[in-house]
Amino acid sequence: LFACTNQHAISVHKFYTAECPPEYTFKDHSGKVRCIQWLDDDSGFISGGWDGAVCQWNLHPKQGDPKDGQEKEANPQYKFSLKNVNFSCVANKPDIKTTFYAVGTDKSIKEIENGKEKLRFEAGVNISQLVTMNGARAFFAGVAEDDKPGSIQVLRYPWEKVFEV
Repeated sequence: LFACTNQHAISVHKFYTAECPPEYTFKDHSGKVRCIQWLDDDSGFISGGWDGAVCQWNLHPKQGDPKDGQEKEANPQYKFSLKNVNFSCVANKPDIKTTFYAVGTDKSIKEIENGKEKLRFEAGVNISQLVTMNGARAFFAGVAEDDKPGSIQVLRYPWEKVFEV
């Protein structure tokens, strides 16, 4: 499978046939979707957008039976929103499906767990990309600073700047 965006919608396609079944179209963003990150087990993905929202989606949500008192599983499973922030990158925490990281125009990295902000690291610079290292003990961050060329920084978790390349 592969995912792509068209404005505020996300379509997941079958790789060999390029089919996009109706249940593989995901709409909850009100602005452009800027980034998608698949979960490690491919059961879903995380999306971030210019609408200030980060969503965690399940590819196959449980279809509860109202006769048995079961409710249909919500999709997105989790949604985190901030006003006046455009998210540029999301990264998942390896082996933990309910925790992920998001960066945006507010110059900070947010750790989001079950749809709620758990920690925040004020980087003080624009971070365009974020990649977690194995075990999420450190991150690679693509950084843009005024009047300087772009750089890659390594951030140790819990967050502190280790070195800049």
